[in-house]
Amino acid sequence: MIQLTMPRTSAHVSDNLCLAKPLTGCTFGLLTFQYQLLLAEVIAHPAPDVRPLEVDECELGRSAFYRVVSGSKDH
Repeated sequence: MIQLTMPRTSAHVSDNLCLAKPLTGCTFGLLTFQYQLLLAEVIAHPAPDVRPLEVDECELGRSAFYRVVSGSKDH
């Protein structure tokens, strides 16, 4: 069996110079060249291509909720 592992990475605001402090050369929280590379995609897809679904009330489950309150046994 072959096991593939992905390196663990994390992102922090302090890693992004544009978000850590105001700098020239940044646009909307990205370095300007990164923003310009993504701009064509944003313009090509200004809104998601989705449509709302009709709700079928018969398929919705009925739920009841109870709250368990711990306390003395005298209650």
